[in-house]
Amino acid sequence: MSILAGLRRARQTNRHGVATIHQGRRRTWAEFVDRVAQFAGALRALGVQHETRVAILALNSDRYLDYYYAVPWAGGLVVPLNVRLAAPELTEILNDSGAEVLIVDEAMSALLPALRPGLTSVRRIVLIDCEHAGEDAVALESIVDAAQPVEPATIPHNAPYGLFYTGGTTGRGKGVVLTHAGITANAMNMIAEIGFDDSTVYMHGGPMFHLADSAATFGVTLCGGTHVFVGRFDPIAALETIQHSRVTHSVLVPTMINMIVNSPAIAATDVSSLRCLMYGGAPMPEALLR
Repeated sequence: MSILAGLRRARQTNRHGVATIHQGRRRTWAEFVDRVAQFAGALRALGVQHETRVAILALNSDRYLDYYYAVPWAGGLVVPLNVRLAAPELTEILNDSGAEVLIVDEAMSALLPALRPGLTSVRRIVLIDCEHAGEDAVALESIVDAAQPVEPATIPHNAPYGLFYTGGTTGRGKGVVLTHAGITANAMNMIAEIGFDDSTVYMHGGPMFHLADSAATFGVTLCGGTHVFVGRFDPIAALETIQHSRVTHSVLVPTMINMIVNSPAIAATDVSSLRCLMYGGAPMPEALLR
């Protein structure tokens, strides 16, 4: 099935359950799906249609989660961009992917002057949480507010979901096509292995452009759990999020976990809600497992 089927399931099974919590915004699954349908309407108005590439360069937020569902709802393909790359690398990926729409948040907008001159396919730039979009860009909230909700695109289960670029450590980054079926199968594996359910509160602590985080993203949605977000990882911000949102699960790398457990703030933080911390990317030092 497509990932949109998982979104509809979340709405049906946990309509009034909390879907997202971020910066004072708190939405139920019913509200989240309505937002996605309206966001997709805004993308259609920008010309997004069957397999139009829509890229994003942004830190973690509920708007990033909106993007992961609104783009396929409109019929397009996602192209998440690594926020740690330099402008020439990002330009190469954008041109290689054929991205026609680029969504950028305020934190990453400083890169736009370096990106614009080299872009060959991008024709529209959309800015998240920027008050002044500029002459060649539009503000996300203004186009979403002006849009009408649209019906979701009809997507076969084996259709491509997006292009995810490799890190380029042994050469240039390469775009890997992932299908809806592959994403959904991985989500179901995560549910079976980790035990996500509608009581799950998942913290996006690792970057949302990375597949390590998205492996859990779609599983949590399938179960109608709750997504909370740390924009740019910081141990204090992570601890505050864990305590205030009663986080149950997250995916981090050992370095992040080390920063959390060695933070002076941990002694005064209630982390009793945590059930599972998943990790990868490096071996876990034995000292951290004790």
